[in-house]
Amino acid sequence: MVAAAADSSVPAELTDTDRRQLADRLYTTRGRTELGVSLGVMPFDALIVTPNVQLLLLGHLTDHVGLAVQVGGGYGLPTGAVSRLAEAPYHGSPDDWRYLTSIIAGGEWAPIYAKMMVGGRVTHADLFLAKRFGATLQSSTLDGRLLVSPTFSPTVGTHVYIGDKTSLRAEFRYDLLVDAEPASLSLALGQNANVLVGLCVLTGKGSAPR
Repeated sequence: MVAAAADSSVPAELTDTDRRQLADRLYTTRGRTELGVSLGVMPFDALIVTPNVQLLLLGHLTDHVGLAVQVGGGYGLPTGAVSRLAEAPYHGSPDDWRYLTSIIAGGEWAPIYAKMMVGGRVTHADLFLAKRFGATLQSSTLDGRLLVSPTFSPTVGTHVYIGDKTSLRAEFRYDLLVDAEPASLSLALGQNANVLVGLCVLTGKGSAPR
């Protein structure tokens, strides 16, 4: 007890602000609009690595439920595997689909709101799940032909709140694409796994700490 009292970093009693930080939800999103920009990369394709940028518009209906539109663009860069396939004994580059742009929309659900100690400060964060549908524009790496693919995009992510109006947003987005080419009577299921990190701004006023 003497050691605790002598240590100025240990408060003798909790203030109202301390109690609120530990017990309450400081940053509400109900009725607010979230604008975000994220930088991402699709690193798991053996033939193409795709840096990309995604823009987000998210309307929060409640603190847990929202509706979002996400628009993005990027360009797939060939990996070393493509060069090796062009050499003997293969003598040819594979035909793969390169991500160009996409637009998806759907619902977002944040069932978990958490607090954690970071650097002696209580940091607030949430965990969200999203289901979105839309379309992706791709181009062939072989001849440049274009393809528009219907897209289903389940997502998991988190917001780490910097303040009442700003947060860091990280998400893992897994796009499932229907690649259908009527001219060649081909139908295939494609996938793009996207790791995104960005900054979001909330409009309006929430319940920031006083």
